[in-house]
Amino acid sequence: MGPDELQARRVAFNEDPAQVDPEKRSAGVDGLDDTKQHYCGKDSTRVHDATALAAIYVMASEHPKVRAVLDLPFDNDAQPRDILIPIHELLGPDGHKYCSGFALKGWPASKPERKAWLQAKRSGADLSELPAPEIERIPTFEGGDIKIIFKRNAATQSYGIYTLFPRPDEE
Repeated sequence: MGPDELQARRVAFNEDPAQVDPEKRSAGVDGLDDTKQHYCGKDSTRVHDATALAAIYVMASEHPKVRAVLDLPFDNDAQPRDILIPIHELLGPDGHKYCSGFALKGWPASKPERKAWLQAKRSGADLSELPAPEIERIPTFEGGDIKIIFKRNAATQSYGIYTLFPRPDEE
């Protein structure tokens, strides 16, 4: 959730929207673990409507592909693979309208440039000679998927949905 600006800054500057302390967020400190730097890959996507996000969780938890993973016998050494489910299967034909995101412009060439800029910023160096990372809005999620990532829970001897997020159609 949160405003577009937080999503854009996540991909441009590795700022975690979950980090509530503005100084720590600006320094790239992870919002869930203050001992780690937050990292974002080539894009940052989200379901920007709370009701749609809740619907996705409910629909996904009953989807046959997800049930097949959640109902697996527990194996402490096995990590279930991520799965993709078309957005329209979870939210209907207009479900893509509830998804948004930003991508680092010029990926993958821009990845080392962003890294250099972030290292310079965090070390307090002069940034005037380095171009700031550029981003672009992902134009549509029509034809896209919801990526579902699972996690083992040794305490309950089961698997659960760890996170999920939209992926644009990358044809």
